[in-house]
Amino acid sequence: MSDLQTHLDPELVEMLNRLRLVPALPVSARHAGTHRSRLRGGPVEFAEHRHYSPGDDLRGVDWKLYGRTDRYFVRQNVDDSSLRCLILLDATGSMTFRSQAALAGKFEFARRLAAAIAWVVVNQQDEVGLIPFPDSTGHVITPRAGRGQLDVMSDALDQITPGGTSSFVDVLTHVCDAFRSPCVIVLISDLLNADDDLRTGLGLCAAQRHDLRLLQIVDPAEQEFPFEERTRFTGMETASEHIVEPSRIRDAYRSEFEALLDRIRASCLANRAQYTFARTDGPMDRILESILARRSRSGGSLLPAGAD
Repeated sequence: MSDLQTHLDPELVEMLNRLRLVPALPVSARHAGTHRSRLRGGPVEFAEHRHYSPGDDLRGVDWKLYGRTDRYFVRQNVDDSSLRCLILLDATGSMTFRSQAALAGKFEFARRLAAAIAWVVVNQQDEVGLIPFPDSTGHVITPRAGRGQLDVMSDALDQITPGGTSSFVDVLTHVCDAFRSPCVIVLISDLLNADDDLRTGLGLCAAQRHDLRLLQIVDPAEQEFPFEERTRFTGMETASEHIVEPSRIRDAYRSEFEALLDRIRASCLANRAQYTFARTDGPMDRILESILARRSRSGGSLLPAGAD
């Protein structure tokens, strides 16, 4: 059993084993995988060899070449491809918030979702990696395939301690510089400081034809603002502090929160990014089905993973 499974409920793992992450666009042929490439060729047209890695399908091993070299190589065909998925995990200070109505804190909820997505990607023999922000030192995981990647991801997720602030445009600029070939980018964040900064970052990714998927994690109290008594609010990423009467600002707060959601959706629509809203008191299985879904070719409605 992979250590990553400790982040996931057994019932959820059973569901994940039936799901796939399907890219919105064809992916380039790189390694033996389960997706149709944009490159054309016969069904068994040979491209090249690569060294065998733990977790690779043994059916792809070239045993004749092994007999000559005593080394394991995997055959790559031009019609085979490998989806590369990069998970960007928000570990800023605001992700530590948890209200009494929540099933988990925002970061813990986001961490479980990241683990679940990684599980699905590795199960389908594709590559998955991780970039937490803002402080990614020692926790950046280069996308790789194979069951061993689950343990690597688990160790990294366990070691991340949320705190500090970050800029979406800085994070997404770094991703675009490091990963120029199109890949699936899953951004998991509360997006509470998202505005022009997010829109600019998404534009950079869209220009490189990355498959963008945003997963916004929100505590129910952040949307509903249920506070009744005079309350002291302290900034989780700044030193600001305010004492307010909730009843006096509730309507204005809710209005501004919904306006923020509208701006985020508009930024996603403008940059062909898929958007999923997730509250920490909601069912995780439905959230995952949404983020793993594929878009129609027209960019409109979503289809469940595995649908025709």
